[in-house]
Amino acid sequence: MFDSSEVLRNEKEIVEFLERAYQCGLPLLIAQSYSDLLSQAGGFTFHYGTPDPQMRRIASWVLTNYELPKEIITALWKRHGREDLKLAGLLLANTSIEALGTSQWEFLFSMIGKAESVESLLEVIEEFKRAEVAKPSIEKLQNEAANSNLSYQLVILILEVYKIRGVTEEFIENAPEGGDLFERIRSRLLQQRY
Repeated sequence: MFDSSEVLRNEKEIVEFLERAYQCGLPLLIAQSYSDLLSQAGGFTFHYGTPDPQMRRIASWVLTNYELPKEIITALWKRHGREDLKLAGLLLANTSIEALGTSQWEFLFSMIGKAESVESLLEVIEEFKRAEVAKPSIEKLQNEAANSNLSYQLVILILEVYKIRGVTEEFIENAPEGGDLFERIRSRLLQQRY
């Protein structure tokens, strides 16, 4: 995948290289129309359909070769391809607080834009849980929810994935409306006891 004599000097070169890596081994002609539809529906700049095991190998390569991947994580999230968001989540979940300079949760909240795919955010949160990133406190989540509508929705997703209890039904009901998946998650949370 990578010639060790080649040097990637900055995050722009790295993210360009990573986009080529996403495409390795994919049957592009077969998957192209499906990927194009998913890309448009999710608001991604691109979507190749790179399988999870390959994404994990790419993340492992980045973590092995770059000590402080926070600039890479930010550049990937900013470019906003489907695979970029997945890789950013994998890297973020497996990068220490010391290397990030802040908690993984604060880093994630600082990157979200005006619109994000619920599926991508769920994948990132699930990676955090798999990597045993400590769940944020209810107070921290409530503070983040006050920052923006998307932050509020992200908090609802965190409550669901981490099975955090202790917020009021009113807090869940007051979250801004989202798409079908988000509303199913909200409904499930409201059906559970708090």
